[in-house]
Amino acid sequence: MENAGQRMTIADESWLARPWIMALLCAMAGAMFVIFARKAGDADGQHYGYFVATAIAASTISFALTAENRRLLWSVVFSVVWGVVLGGVAWNSSGYNLHGNLIEWPFLAGVFALLLGAPLFQTARDAGWLIFDPLRVCHHMWVDAVLGAASLLFVGIVFLLIHLVGSLFALIGITLVNDIINQAEVGWAIAGAAFGGSMGMLRERDALVATVLRLVVVILSALAPILAVALALFLLSLPITGLGGLWNGWLSAAALTLAAGAGAIVLMNAALGLGDEDRPPRAILMRSAQLLVLVVLPLAFLGFGALVLRVQQYGWTPERIWGVLAAIVALLFGGAGWLALWH
Repeated sequence: MENAGQRMTIADESWLARPWIMALLCAMAGAMFVIFARKAGDADGQHYGYFVATAIAASTISFALTAENRRLLWSVVFSVVWGVVLGGVAWNSSGYNLHGNLIEWPFLAGVFALLLGAPLFQTARDAGWLIFDPLRVCHHMWVDAVLGAASLLFVGIVFLLIHLVGSLFALIGITLVNDIINQAEVGWAIAGAAFGGSMGMLRERDALVATVLRLVVVILSALAPILAVALALFLLSLPITGLGGLWNGWLSAAALTLAAGAGAIVLMNAALGLGDEDRPPRAILMRSAQLLVLVVLPLAFLGFGALVLRVQQYGWTPERIWGVLAAIVALLFGGAGWLALWH
């Protein structure tokens, strides 16, 4: 696989205007998001404001995350399609629930689907066709996660600095800065500019992204042996302690076991590395990765069993439908892992 953070072709090596374009685009989107969100639930009762606001936000974020100078139209189409899809979901869900809330399970599922679809789209765009190289997909997933987290952190730092400056001026009786930042349109525009600008700058710093990505992977890989041993001891203790405690806790057994399985998958990938180092993972990391692969399947069975039990007792809910789908994915992944270890 190509070095992490490196582009596929020479056409992608530089896009100097990217940070400014992304900052301006995201700033405009932030202000427009607030304007249309206020229109949600107007007298017509159609909640069209949710549709437009969500479509703007989803399209802008997905474009900032996936855009490259090469095949730029692909990113535009991908972003617009996802904006319309999530906007429609937001419109529908806010229309039928009691309080007109946007954040409902269908909407969260759409956001999750977008996060999963972005690396697949990026891989297909790199290849110029519907070809999904697994290593390339994994690479894009890691890079997107790191860039998204770093950009959100930068947004937080920007607002801390702005509030610091505003507080300093307020000490001498000048409240102009605080008055400006407290306007929703301005605040969201600043957040958008900070997010888009930082995303653009990081995308143009391949070497820095590669270093940060490796740093994240190294840190996470150090946790792999700990989690592997802990989950193995947990599963080995079940024949002694029984399963009764799983169903009596104040937290959902399905959520806990599936979250543990997801953590095992993430740390397993971290232990194996990015796939482009000159030397293979150390023996302890390789054994930890193998152990983490082994525990995913039983954890998925526990989560699936807990969900089936709840469905039998209380029936289906949107949460349980998505939980069952997640458990099925975990079962498939765990089964594939066992098959890979067998071979």
